[in-house]
Amino acid sequence: MQVNTGTSLGMLDGVIVTADTIDDPLVDGLRQSYLPTVLIGHRRSDRDASYVDIDNEAASMLITDHLISSGRVRIGHITGRITSVSARDRLVGYRRSMRRAGLDVDDLVVEGEYTPESGYKGAMALLDAGVDAIFCASDYMAKGAIDAIRNARLRIPDDIAIAGFDDLRFAADLTPPLTTMRQDIQGIGHEAARSLLRLLDDPEGTPRRVLLPTELVVRQSTGIASG
Repeated sequence: MQVNTGTSLGMLDGVIVTADTIDDPLVDGLRQSYLPTVLIGHRRSDRDASYVDIDNEAASMLITDHLISSGRVRIGHITGRITSVSARDRLVGYRRSMRRAGLDVDDLVVEGEYTPESGYKGAMALLDAGVDAIFCASDYMAKGAIDAIRNARLRIPDDIAIAGFDDLRFAADLTPPLTTMRQDIQGIGHEAARSLLRLLDDPEGTPRRVLLPTELVVRQSTGIASG
């Protein structure tokens, strides 16, 4: 099947595509086509599409609540790329949690790029702002932030608590081990494939919208690990 999306997709029965960019002509073209499509992630305008995602806003609130409950009051946030849907949702969750606790957020947010280098740079800016905790929107940025905190001769978590997002394989091996939000990346792929097969069996059926659970994994980077 040929799809007029501005990109040659060849002869396809269906497509699984990542939808994590605010404006994505490929995703828009697929959604307007007759080709069965399942999104990994979704934008606000994609609510009537079949997708598999996590609740990034709720997960971000949970990890920020954890930092607040540990006694931190100057919690900085290093976002992902601001063109990313998940980064924006995680920022919304962070802000909601902070404001619900009556804590200031105005000078405590810096934009990152999901890389250790951007985490390092963002952490240095937040340290200058006097934070006592940093929530990074990805583990890769948290890795860079840990290096920045160490180079500033500060202790983790005594002086600065730090948390990430994703629970990538290296998170537990960092020094100290990283508190993070675990999402089932493999499970997202399995559910997306399952959703696409259902669409192929019943193209006129109801869209399948799946939100998979996340899990807060508490380790030494925010204090004494649970369990």
